[in-house]
Amino acid sequence: MNSVSSNQLRARLREATSPHHQKAEESLGILDESLSPERYRKILRAFLAVHRTLEKKFEERAGAGCEASRFYLRDRRKTPWLLSDLEFLPVSAAPDVADVDWLNSSAKVWGVLYVLEGSTLGGQLISRHLQKKRNIPEAALRFFESYGPRTGAMWTAFLAELGGIPPERHDEVVEAAKRTFDLITDALGSAGS
Repeated sequence: MNSVSSNQLRARLREATSPHHQKAEESLGILDESLSPERYRKILRAFLAVHRTLEKKFEERAGAGCEASRFYLRDRRKTPWLLSDLEFLPVSAAPDVADVDWLNSSAKVWGVLYVLEGSTLGGQLISRHLQKKRNIPEAALRFFESYGPRTGAMWTAFLAELGGIPPERHDEVVEAAKRTFDLITDALGSAGS
């Protein structure tokens, strides 16, 4: 794919997912000064439900030859980070989220990854904010720290892969990204965060 098409896809993703992204951020409320450890646990539990469900689907899709799933599963899993955080903030097991059978193509996996990998950028800001809060243990910030100093490089590598999606598959990418933001919003709402 040429860089013009790649840039068009990124611009389209930003524009089309903006209201969905905004709604997910509003549901999160993690930068609120009143964030309690209990509310933080609920947020982590909601993210665990989302990531565990999606990662199970990625494993299934990788077995069917989906390169996008393989790309993620190599070194981008987030479930271990969430489980590590929750060791410091015990909580009951998180259920899986709603059915993700709609995640049935490589292009749709790339759309999901746009949201999951993009969230690592915002996670850097969240992590710095939470480090200042005395009621959230630093050991429970692994998920939001994500790749740490490698976050920018990981995002760049993801964008290089995203750039390989043919234009005729862009609609699938965009639709899956919107559905992923909605999945996160629903999980956060169900968690009472």
